[in-house]
Amino acid sequence: MKHALAISALTLCTALPAAAQDGALLPAAAASVPRTNVETFLTAHGGLLVKDFYEVGSVSGDGRVDLYAIVFRAPGNEQVQVRGLRVEVIGSGKPAPADSRYLDADEIEALSRGLKYMADVAAQWKGMEKQEYTEIDFTAKDGLRIGFYQRRKSQGAFVSAGEAQVLLEAKDLARLQALADDALRILRGQ
Repeated sequence: MKHALAISALTLCTALPAAAQDGALLPAAAASVPRTNVETFLTAHGGLLVKDFYEVGSVSGDGRVDLYAIVFRAPGNEQVQVRGLRVEVIGSGKPAPADSRYLDADEIEALSRGLKYMADVAAQWKGMEKQEYTEIDFTAKDGLRIGFYQRRKSQGAFVSAGEAQVLLEAKDLARLQALADDALRILRGQ
């Protein structure tokens, strides 16, 4: 009995730190903590919020991805603004899963560079037989994932946010990059 109790205690002592590292034991509230400046601004309570959305464009595939340049501000305190990008991912199916993610303005430039890299690799590898499956992806602070993959000669791209995912053609990466760059131009002009 003492041995069984000692083994149980030892197992518990080694499992708890590992589970805590994986985030399995974090309170539910920790999972909902805003990860971007835009999310922090959106979740502020006790005041008015003005939200401007500038439609940038869409890319369609197995579903649709809509991009909006955004500027949020508190009325009466116009100096306090948050700028960024809203990415709406609308998957296929009935009902179509949909989710939105927000990128801070500084993440948009990183996204653009990542999309350019993926588009360049896709063009370079087009028609090339690859033995291994290769995936390249950009992950934003709030969990938005945009990526490219190649298996043998087959290429594709994807955008995912939560449960919503859209499959695209590799050539759509250049279109997404152009839209991200358009969003930056809009935000710099505001």
